[in-house]
Amino acid sequence: MSLQGTSPSLHVGDVQGVSNIGAFPTSKLYEAWIEQRLFGDRLSLLAGLYDLNSEFAVIESSSVFLNSSQAIDPVFAKSGPNGPSIFPNTTLGFRARYSPDRRFYLQSVVLNGVAGDPDHPSGTRIELRKSDGVLVAAEAGWVFWRSGKAPCV
Repeated sequence: MSLQGTSPSLHVGDVQGVSNIGAFPTSKLYEAWIEQRLFGDRLSLLAGLYDLNSEFAVIESSSVFLNSSQAIDPVFAKSGPNGPSIFPNTTLGFRARYSPDRRFYLQSVVLNGVAGDPDHPSGTRIELRKSDGVLVAAEAGWVFWRSGKAPCV
């Protein structure tokens, strides 16, 4: 990922962020993970550099908005000294997802408690320290309509 310019929030004085795509100008590896699907795609295990908001706390109707509150809940977004493992900083994590059928799913993730390095925003930084703690999230969902997608998609 290569980011240019600055975040509009630096010039506005907002509370939640004007844009959920504004970030420090840098180039970095954003996601790199491996996924294994088992038992006819009912179980999915994923490990690596992971964006929490790619599968957790996703608000489908917000995909057309740029305001950061539309992407992820502001309370969740403010967790940790550098925010959770979401744009523009991701960290190492392990995610498990179970779908007994096409409509119901359970998923959980364990991530390093600090995404990137708050003091050095450039590049990809993975530093695992005891003081970082962990971020653990779990989600259950019922999908009302799905058109031909595999259970773990």
